[in-house]
Amino acid sequence: MARTRRPLDKALLVASMVFAAGIGLIGFAFASAETGRDAQGLPDAIDLIAPESGDEVLRQSSVVADLAPGFEGRLIIDERELETQVIAIEQEVEPGQQLNQDVLVTRFDPGSGTLTYQPQEGAPIESFAAGTHEVTVIYWPITNPDAARSFTWQFRVTA
Repeated sequence: MARTRRPLDKALLVASMVFAAGIGLIGFAFASAETGRDAQGLPDAIDLIAPESGDEVLRQSSVVADLAPGFEGRLIIDERELETQVIAIEQEVEPGQQLNQDVLVTRFDPGSGTLTYQPQEGAPIESFAAGTHEVTVIYWPITNPDAARSFTWQFRVTA
């Protein structure tokens, strides 16, 4: 018994090809997308920054640069080099307890490698004005301070 061949449905063929091409483009987009560190262009010595480049934040937002182990550094905000104070924990800490909140300059925690600046009353920058602000972190290996490098990014403060 001979099979009869159904005629080719051209509309179904075109729809299938469009669907397959769409799935392929979605796969390509996911494979080539840059996110996180890659999208920010962070050097290997910097694990994260906050606010991230291009973020819109409030006037009292902290500025953070989390350095990789073995690095230390300092912050420059809006062309103003900020003094850095190394934070040492010499007391027992209760869960949730805030230490060194009275520090009015950049805090560097060598245990976590984190540089943090918190605008507050009496600090060199008490709050951020509305507009764009530029942060530069200058960082170097602990064993070679002469090998300093820098990374700069910007964020915006909403009115």
